[in-house]
Amino acid sequence: MTKLKMHLRQKLLVTPGKIATMNLGDWSPDYDADEKKENVDHELALLSSRMSELQYKLFADNSQSLIIILQGVDASGKDGTIRHVMGALNPQSCYVKSFKVPSSEDVLHDYLWRVHMSIPQKGQIAIFNRSHYEDVIEPSVHNLVPNNEILTI
Repeated sequence: MTKLKMHLRQKLLVTPGKIATMNLGDWSPDYDADEKKENVDHELALLSSRMSELQYKLFADNSQSLIIILQGVDASGKDGTIRHVMGALNPQSCYVKSFKVPSSEDVLHDYLWRVHMSIPQKGQIAIFNRSHYEDVIEPSVHNLVPNNEILTI
Protein backbone atom coordinates (compact mmCIF):
# COMPACT_ATOMS: atom_id res chain seq x y z
CA MET A 1 0.00 0.00 0.00
CA THR A 2 1.41 3.38 -0.97
CA LYS A 3 2.15 6.08 1.56
CA LEU A 4 -0.67 8.22 0.14
CA LYS A 5 -3.23 5.46 0.36
CA MET A 6 -2.21 4.47 3.89
CA HIS A 7 -2.09 8.06 5.16
CA LEU A 8 -5.47 9.00 3.68
CA ARG A 9 -7.05 5.74 4.79
CA GLN A 10 -5.99 6.38 8.39
CA LYS A 11 -7.42 9.90 8.30
CA LEU A 12 -10.65 9.06 6.47
CA LEU A 13 -11.56 5.54 7.59
CA VAL A 14 -14.89 5.14 9.34
CA THR A 15 -15.02 1.91 11.31
CA PRO A 16 -18.25 0.00 10.65
CA GLY A 17 -20.58 0.01 13.64
CA LYS A 18 -19.02 3.09 15.23
CA ILE A 19 -20.36 6.61 15.11
CA ALA A 20 -18.07 8.81 13.03
CA THR A 21 -17.32 12.35 14.10
CA MET A 22 -15.27 14.89 12.24
CA ASN A 23 -14.11 18.33 13.18
CA LEU A 24 -13.50 20.36 10.02
CA GLY A 25 -11.27 22.67 12.07
CA ASP A 26 -8.76 19.80 12.21
CA TRP A 27 -8.37 19.88 8.40
CA SER A 28 -6.41 22.46 6.47
CA PRO A 29 -8.12 23.56 3.25
CA ASP A 30 -4.69 23.19 1.61
CA TYR A 31 -4.26 19.54 2.69
CA ASP A 32 -2.67 17.55 -0.12
CA ALA A 33 -1.39 14.47 1.76
CA ASP A 34 2.15 15.72 1.03
CA GLU A 35 2.06 13.96 -2.32
CA LYS A 36 3.03 14.92 -5.85
CA LYS A 37 0.29 15.29 -8.45
CA GLU A 38 1.52 12.33 -10.51
CA ASN A 39 1.32 10.05 -7.44
CA VAL A 40 -2.21 11.24 -6.70
CA ASP A 41 -3.24 10.76 -10.36
CA HIS A 42 -1.87 7.21 -10.33
CA GLU A 43 -3.67 6.41 -7.07
CA LEU A 44 -6.90 7.93 -8.42
CA ALA A 45 -6.67 5.70 -11.50
CA LEU A 46 -6.30 2.61 -9.30
CA LEU A 47 -9.15 3.64 -7.01
CA SER A 48 -11.36 4.57 -9.97
CA SER A 49 -10.90 1.09 -11.38
CA ARG A 50 -11.85 -0.40 -8.01
CA MET A 51 -14.92 1.87 -7.74
CA SER A 52 -16.07 0.71 -11.18
CA GLU A 53 -15.65 -2.93 -10.18
CA LEU A 54 -17.57 -2.43 -6.92
CA GLN A 55 -20.34 -0.55 -8.71
CA TYR A 56 -20.81 -3.49 -11.06
CA LYS A 57 -21.06 -5.86 -8.07
CA LEU A 58 -23.57 -3.55 -6.35
CA PHE A 59 -25.69 -3.48 -9.52
CA ALA A 60 -25.46 -7.24 -10.09
CA ASP A 61 -26.32 -8.10 -6.46
CA ASN A 62 -29.30 -5.71 -6.54
CA SER A 63 -29.85 -5.94 -2.76
CA GLN A 64 -28.44 -2.61 -1.54
CA SER A 65 -28.00 0.95 -2.73
CA LEU A 66 -25.46 3.68 -2.02
CA ILE A 67 -25.82 7.40 -1.40
CA ILE A 68 -22.74 9.59 -1.68
CA ILE A 69 -23.33 12.97 -0.06
CA LEU A 70 -21.15 15.89 -1.11
CA GLN A 71 -21.58 18.83 1.24
CA GLY A 72 -20.03 22.19 0.63
CA VAL A 73 -20.76 25.83 -0.03
CA ASP A 74 -21.09 27.09 -3.60
CA ALA A 75 -17.81 26.94 -5.54
CA SER A 76 -16.29 24.46 -3.05
CA GLY A 77 -15.54 21.88 -5.73
CA LYS A 78 -18.50 19.49 -5.49
CA ASP A 79 -19.19 19.55 -9.24
CA GLY A 80 -15.51 19.09 -10.07
CA THR A 81 -15.33 16.15 -7.68
CA ILE A 82 -18.33 14.57 -9.36
CA ARG A 83 -16.76 15.00 -12.82
CA HIS A 84 -13.22 14.03 -11.85
CA VAL A 85 -13.60 11.33 -9.22
CA MET A 86 -17.01 9.89 -9.96
CA GLY A 87 -16.31 9.75 -13.71
CA ALA A 88 -15.33 6.09 -13.27
CA LEU A 89 -18.90 5.16 -12.40
CA ASN A 90 -21.30 3.83 -15.02
CA PRO A 91 -24.06 6.43 -15.55
CA GLN A 92 -26.63 3.68 -16.21
CA SER A 93 -26.80 2.90 -12.49
CA CYS A 94 -25.55 6.16 -11.01
CA TYR A 95 -27.11 9.61 -10.92
CA VAL A 96 -26.52 13.01 -9.37
CA LYS A 97 -29.27 14.82 -7.52
CA SER A 98 -28.76 18.51 -6.78
CA PHE A 99 -30.73 20.12 -4.01
CA LYS A 100 -31.33 23.74 -4.89
CA VAL A 101 -33.91 26.11 -3.42
CA PRO A 102 -37.08 24.11 -2.68
CA SER A 103 -39.65 24.26 -5.47
CA SER A 104 -43.28 25.24 -4.91
CA GLU A 105 -44.13 21.53 -4.88
CA ASP A 106 -41.35 20.79 -2.36
CA VAL A 107 -42.68 23.31 0.16
CA LEU A 108 -46.11 21.64 0.08
CA HIS A 109 -44.54 18.55 1.69
CA ASP A 110 -42.40 17.90 4.77
CA TYR A 111 -38.89 19.27 4.58
CA LEU A 112 -37.27 15.87 3.79
CA TRP A 113 -39.79 14.91 1.10
CA ARG A 114 -37.47 15.70 -1.81
CA VAL A 115 -34.68 13.68 -0.21
CA HIS A 116 -36.95 10.67 0.20
CA MET A 117 -38.01 11.04 -3.45
CA SER A 118 -34.32 10.85 -4.52
CA ILE A 119 -33.25 7.73 -2.61
CA PRO A 120 -31.67 5.28 -5.08
CA GLN A 121 -33.32 1.95 -5.81
CA LYS A 122 -31.43 -1.26 -5.05
CA GLY A 123 -28.33 -1.69 -7.18
CA GLN A 124 -28.09 2.07 -7.84
CA ILE A 125 -25.79 4.85 -6.64
CA ALA A 126 -27.05 8.39 -6.00
CA ILE A 127 -24.69 11.31 -5.53
CA PHE A 128 -26.35 14.07 -3.56
CA ASN A 129 -24.83 17.39 -4.58
CA ARG A 130 -25.51 19.12 -1.27
CA SER A 131 -26.58 17.07 1.63
CA HIS A 132 -29.86 16.69 3.43
CA TYR A 133 -28.24 18.97 6.03
CA GLU A 134 -29.64 21.97 4.15
CA ASP A 135 -33.06 20.34 4.19
CA VAL A 136 -32.93 20.23 7.98
CA ILE A 137 -31.31 23.61 8.72
CA GLU A 138 -32.55 25.83 5.89
CA PRO A 139 -36.29 25.35 6.52
CA SER A 140 -35.76 26.37 10.13
CA VAL A 141 -33.72 29.45 9.22
CA HIS A 142 -36.24 30.57 6.60
CA ASN A 143 -39.28 29.61 8.72
CA LEU A 144 -40.54 27.11 6.14
CA VAL A 145 -41.72 24.71 8.86
CA PRO A 146 -42.64 25.22 12.50
CA ASN A 147 -39.74 24.86 14.94
CA ASN A 148 -41.44 22.09 16.89
CA GLU A 149 -41.63 19.96 13.72
CA ILE A 150 -37.88 20.28 13.21
CA LEU A 151 -37.22 19.04 16.72
CA THR A 152 -39.04 15.80 16.01
CA ILE A 153 -36.57 14.39 13.46
